[in-house]
Amino acid sequence: MDGTHTDYQTRWLDLDVVYLPYNIGGNHWIMVHIDLQDDEIIMWDLMRSMTPFPTLESELRLMTVVLSALMHRAGVQVLRQTLPYMPWRIHQVTSAPQQSGSGDCGMFCVKYFEYDVTRSNMTSLTQDNISFFREKLAIEMWANRSIF
Repeated sequence: MDGTHTDYQTRWLDLDVVYLPYNIGGNHWIMVHIDLQDDEIIMWDLMRSMTPFPTLESELRLMTVVLSALMHRAGVQVLRQTLPYMPWRIHQVTSAPQQSGSGDCGMFCVKYFEYDVTRSNMTSLTQDNISFFREKLAIEMWANRSIF
């Protein structure tokens, strides 16, 4: 192994969306949906009452500037003449299901990602189902395959 081969080499030009879990203050996870087509960062916060929008916006402000610079550095503006060289917009999803117990934010982030990517209805994403989702994920990871 010489470190020169990557199995999943994807260029920024080929991406529409990037998802990442993001930790706020060392004790709260949100799911961040980076929309590379609309130059927007979309936040899925499972406990909006814990962190006000201005705090989240402040946390992600640097990311809005870095993403703009990164897209220009990667040459994306060659294909997208309208790519702004300014901080991206930040939007918070307010219709997302909310957790009521502490310690479940990581699992909610995983499920936000799964539901959003598959464009699934989030009606089953409830606090009551989180234990089931956690057990299901543990089994899937142990078996190294998805269970549907």
